[in-house]
Amino acid sequence: MIAILVGVSVFGLVGLCRSEDEEVTREVVFQSAGQTIPLEKEGIIKLGQDLELLVAGCWYNTAGDSAFVQENLKQHWSEIIQNGYFIQVTYSKPYQLKQGLRVTNILMGFNSDFPNLYSKDGDTIAGHYKCDGVGILSLLCKEPVRKYIPEIYERARYCETYEKMLKDTSE
Repeated sequence: MIAILVGVSVFGLVGLCRSEDEEVTREVVFQSAGQTIPLEKEGIIKLGQDLELLVAGCWYNTAGDSAFVQENLKQHWSEIIQNGYFIQVTYSKPYQLKQGLRVTNILMGFNSDFPNLYSKDGDTIAGHYKCDGVGILSLLCKEPVRKYIPEIYERARYCETYEKMLKDTSE
């Protein structure tokens, strides 16, 4: 039996398949200003699934790029953790993304003007680009994340823009 996690992005339908007999657990760490934000079980599941679908829907990743790129990605990953503004999901078992990329960790860093998405399996890190901006805004602008996002995002008025987009599409 196969379990399918499906979401919709601006790029179309995104789906991830897993064997139903495969028990996969997610550990989610959400930090803001270096403090770990406690999450309810439902919040852990939802953030984990949302990030999984965001990464799966990105058009480009750096998997297979040069050793130079790998070193830069390792540095970025470390900087995000040190900065203390991030969401990190760790899976009990790896899963496959397109292009054969295995994932055991996803990291969304809030250390730049717009969130960065990375995945990791062992020592291999991939940056994910050309992702669903609306999906990222959706994640940023819902609780519990919105309450703790860095001021830079509030000043950029991302959530106001997202709410206006929702309003405009519902009319």
